Amino acid sequence: MSGFLDLANSEADPEKARYYLSRCKDAGERMEVTIGFTREYENFGIVSSGWVNVSSLVSSARSEISPVDVSIESQISPALEIYADPIIRKVFSTLLENAIRHGKTISYIRFAEEIREGDCIIICEDDGIGIPGADKEHIFDHGFGKHTGIGLFLSREILSITGLSICECGEEGKGARFEITVPGGKFRMKEKTGL
Repeated sequence: MSGFLDLANSEADPEKARYYLSRCKDAGERMEVTIGFTREYENFGIVSSGWVNVSSLVSSARSEISPVDVSIESQISPALEIYADPIIRKVFSTLLENAIRHGKTISYIRFAEEIREGDCIIICEDDGIGIPGADKEHIFDHGFGKHTGIGLFLSREILSITGLSICECGEEGKGARFEITVPGGKFRMKEKTGL
């Protein structure tokens, strides 16, 4: 940012100076997004893990994003709880934000769960453009992507605190599909009781 300001200040050509100022503005916006993002994660790993209702996580994540013309539905049982760090809420909002930002042709995002070989799989899928096969593992790398490059990286880290994992197994051209694997013993069905 400082470098582009110096270039703009020393440039006699107004068009080139405007170009340098626009690059400076872009850098400032990236810094603002990154600072806001890291503020959300300042308590990462500090607050004790505990049982968290997954249906409530989806609702909370939905309320964090700006209203969009995309159907967001949850088929998650209201009784499903997982043992996780409370900041896991950001994993769900990151999945929603990324789907909306990168899905292009997206019309819906759906959350569901299934039990597979003793594990609970939490699914987040959409009908957008999907993720190219070559990018499937790299999307979890720090710095990969077109936005901050830390959302999915931190999502994987947050999940790993309590032994959960995430992968992308959608089909390019047919939508993204993220699967969060919750091992046996880290999930339960807890019916709510009235007072």
